[in-house]
Amino acid sequence: MKKLYTFISAVILSASLCAQAPQKMSYQAVIRGANNALVIDKPVGVRISILQGSETGSTVYTETHTPTTNANGLASLSIGIGKNPSSDFSKIDWSKGPYFVKTETDVEDGTNYQLTSVSELLSVPYALYAGNGIKRISANSDTIFLSNDKFYVNKSSTNIGNSSIPTGGGQGQVLTNCDGVPTWTTGGICPGKIASLNCAGVFVNGLLNNGAIASNVSFVITYSGGNGGAYLEQSISSTGVIGLTANLQVGTFATGNGSLTFSVSGTPTSVGNALFSLNIGGQVCSVSILVQEKPSTIGIPGPNITDNDGNTYKTVTIGTQTWMAENLKTSKYNDGSEITTITNSSLWSGSTTGATCYLNNDLTNVSKYGRLYNWNSISKSKNGNKNVCPVGWHVPSENEWVKLFDYLGGASVAGGKMKEVGTVTWSSPNTGATNTSLFTALPGGARLYDIGDYYYVTGDGYWWSITESNSIEAKKISLFSNTSTVSQSVSEKASGLSIRCLKD
Repeated sequence: MKKLYTFISAVILSASLCAQAPQKMSYQAVIRGANNALVIDKPVGVRISILQGSETGSTVYTETHTPTTNANGLASLSIGIGKNPSSDFSKIDWSKGPYFVKTETDVEDGTNYQLTSVSELLSVPYALYAGNGIKRISANSDTIFLSNDKFYVNKSSTNIGNSSIPTGGGQGQVLTNCDGVPTWTTGGICPGKIASLNCAGVFVNGLLNNGAIASNVSFVITYSGGNGGAYLEQSISSTGVIGLTANLQVGTFATGNGSLTFSVSGTPTSVGNALFSLNIGGQVCSVSILVQEKPSTIGIPGPNITDNDGNTYKTVTIGTQTWMAENLKTSKYNDGSEITTITNSSLWSGSTTGATCYLNNDLTNVSKYGRLYNWNSISKSKNGNKNVCPVGWHVPSENEWVKLFDYLGGASVAGGKMKEVGTVTWSSPNTGATNTSLFTALPGGARLYDIGDYYYVTGDGYWWSITESNSIEAKKISLFSNTSTVSQSVSEKASGLSIRCLKD
């Protein structure tokens, strides 16, 4: 009988719980023959058996190998992928150990195997255990390696460095180390955190009226101490006044200070305060938004005013602003000096000073639609520091127009609340026209800046703002017969547009 000495070391391959574990274990042995001589560069026969319970326990798996030793007499193989397996290696239940590796060898590369050694697997091959059917952790002694061998979760341990496995965890979620705390996450992304929510400083856009569908209503809440982490979408039903939902799209907290915008949808069922209980980034607070009774009209009629031409105008108060309820008709500045009236198309397109005209050069249109004016007529730097509006009134800025739209529920619905009802002056379909603001916007069209023609009468209305865009353009406001939306854009300063005056 040939005497063999074999030094064996088994290496368990590691794998994460969410990956497929390799169904094999690396194994190496130094083979020595008679007189303790190394068996060098030679094929040898090896039979590996896995014993359960003890060194003489029952055999749960057997396989054979024919590795070739190297120059140092070292034979390398992988347990689990050998020849003539007696069973399925992947079916070994590693949780029911201890297990032992029994090694038998034949230096002549035959099958006359002789017992070389039996050694215990001192570390359960967790990667194989995980790949063999772990669905959840319940036993007190089970452990999960999250990312490295310095941090793990132990169901019952209270030792430093260990934490309890958190409850929850749905399909597809990942147990993640978030700031030293094991947390179930989606995609391994830790939830974002903030230090505080400014519940008292919520800014509300738009109005909520009892029985009316919320349109372009939102609220903005600021926060501090953001950690740059992600937050999930939210859908929060109102209490107090019910019927509303505050919605937040998925996003990421800023690092430091930032804000969150919740859009509000639904129809409130009563007047009062709609309450939304926020819980985000580890902070909670309640936001209150007032729901008012839906008014039959939003605007409040005011006293008439008169210009230097003797024209009278209705006025209306909308929110905190008071507007003319008709387009400007004057041919004079409020100091009594004339604004040049130009009917000739060529002269209009070539004018570089303040000028006015009326639709289709038909003076009878003035009483209904008012006059059209180029931007130089309202610019104090171009008209000699004069004002086309009556004393105490002015041409509004773009921001003052926007304030009106916001009060009426936002640009997407404000147009309908500003347009005169029906299709007598506006062409069909006059979409969304209710004139609940009493602004009574009319489609006065415009005069082209380059050829001096009139266009879009009955279909469109255009109004100047005093806000300059650049050397040749200024900001304008547009309404159209086929939409409730107000459009903000620019027009060449030489164009002829309508004017609405705003009280100082």
